[in-house]
Amino acid sequence: MIGNMIGNMIGNNGIEKNTEDYWFKQCKYIFDSYHTTFNNFVYGNKEQYKKKVVINNYRELYDFFSKKCENLYKTIQKNYDVWSLFLIGSIILCNGNLSFAILSLCYSYLINYIGHAWLHSEYTFYDVYSIPHCYHHKNDENFTYIVNIIAELSIALSNSIALKYIFKGFEYNPWQYLVNEWVTLFYYLIYTSVHYINYTYLKVNNYHTKHHEMENSNFGPDIIDGLFDTKHHDTPEPEETTHLIPNIIASFFVIYILKNIYTHLSVENKVVWENAGFCFWFTLFIFLIFASAIMLKRQVDEKIEKYKLETVVSFVQPYNIIT
Repeated sequence: MIGNMIGNMIGNNGIEKNTEDYWFKQCKYIFDSYHTTFNNFVYGNKEQYKKKVVINNYRELYDFFSKKCENLYKTIQKNYDVWSLFLIGSIILCNGNLSFAILSLCYSYLINYIGHAWLHSEYTFYDVYSIPHCYHHKNDENFTYIVNIIAELSIALSNSIALKYIFKGFEYNPWQYLVNEWVTLFYYLIYTSVHYINYTYLKVNNYHTKHHEMENSNFGPDIIDGLFDTKHHDTPEPEETTHLIPNIIASFFVIYILKNIYTHLSVENKVVWENAGFCFWFTLFIFLIFASAIMLKRQVDEKIEKYKLETVVSFVQPYNIIT
């Protein structure tokens, strides 16, 4: 009876009389809106790469999320030793606060994935982080690697220290409850070392190589790629990440030592450290502006030379005599 009354009330407002259909349509609308927005953000106008997901009923919606949870479980189970080290290191850096450690670790993973996808988005192609990153995909010279390491350091500082510094003067600083800067720095130090040592120099597997082959896939971390369907078709299985263990241990000790030094400073010296950290980040950002301008000029010069060559060839070709 109550269900019929609610159905009639909804029907009187011109919405669906069947409440189940009505709520499914709302869920489907939210799901489709998110999926369309995400596809446009990651792939832009590259229609051939966009994932088409059609949900027609609650069962299909349930199956979709069940599969995501299953893949998540498989990834954690396959790399439980790496996840354990990650979590233990984060808990120690959060002074034993488990929930804060998990929240900070999740933030670091998600912001890294979103940031990497952002670097390849056609909507942000000409910013000071996207230019050197995309240039790095096409060039192997030392200058490119140096600039990108500086860019990743700048991003790490901006996602940890800079945000807390900016909101420090506010009465309510959301970042002090959401993010532990030491965990974020811990994660980014691991990420950068894995990127340039494990993937680029040692070539431990082909996950990152596949990202260079198809830029809109395998953004990393692999667990987030699995959740958002951006894994390369040649690497469908969860990545085996035991090669991260030395990076995790080394990065933890570096950040732990820095945290201990900072913790035992006086209040005045802590302020000096915070100001120095912010100034260091700002200096890196200014450097990236000039480095991006140099890389952009190189790309423009290359395109001009290519255009000149194509023009000469198209002019000479009609006069070629076939013997």
